[in-house]
Order: sequence, then structure tokens, then C-alpha cells
Amino acid sequence: MKKVTGCFYVSSQIDVGSVRLAKEQGFDQIICNRPNNEENDQVDYEVIEAEAIDQGLEFNFVPICSGNINLEAIQKTRQLLSEKKKTLAYCRTGTRCITLWACAKASCKCPDKILENVRDAGYNLDYLREFLIDLKPTS
Repeated sequence: MKKVTGCFYVSSQIDVGSVRLAKEQGFDQIICNRPNNEENDQVDYEVIEAEAIDQGLEFNFVPICSGNINLEAIQKTRQLLSEKKKTLAYCRTGTRCITLWACAKASCKCPDKILENVRDAGYNLDYLREFLIDLKPTS
């Protein structure tokens, strides 16, 4: 699990034990950005969702295929993050999650600060800088 901000963390594929740990660590919601059946041994999101609900956590399924970030997923992520809940997002490596976070934050945060947060979490999305600038609304 990698900290992006005080309220947002990303992870590679999680399991039921990870959900329990997230509850113990004070998380409020889990976002799954990974479609089922990407790999044979992958835990289906429904298993994670059931455990999250049992643990009293919110669960949101916002699947995207690798390399296919879309506006609908960005908007849904922006909506989920606007609630300021401690959030754990997961996919195969965490890259889709942090990419969606960066795109969702582009409307209200400086692209350079976004990319700094991304680098601090151990990822590199510098190639998205111009795209993040384009996502920022003009007044």
C-alpha cells in the first residue's frame, strides 16, 4: 500500500485480509479499478466487496482496462474523492488508481503538485503533465 495523500492510498491487488487491515487502519472506502478476469489467480471484486461491506467499509467498483482511462471513470473518481474519506484504491499494480486520482484532481490542483504526490508514492506519470493541464477547467 502506498500513500499518495493523507486520505488516498493505492495498492496492487488486495485480498480479504487486506480489507480487514484497511478497516483496522481507519479506511472508510475501497475503490476497485481492476476488471475481473485479468489474471487467473485474481480475487474477483465481488469477494472484496462482500468483505468490505462485512467490515463496514464502502466499496466502489470503477473498472478500467490498462491504458484506457476514460472521462466517465475520471468523473466517478472525482465524485468519490470529493467526500474526503480515507480511501484505498487498488488494481493490478496501483498505476491505474494513481492515474485516475491524478486526472480527478486536475480540476482543482496544480499539475506539478499532483505529479509530485505521484512521484512521492513511487510512480511516474510525468508524461501526463500536458493532459492534466488540459483537464483543468478554464475560467
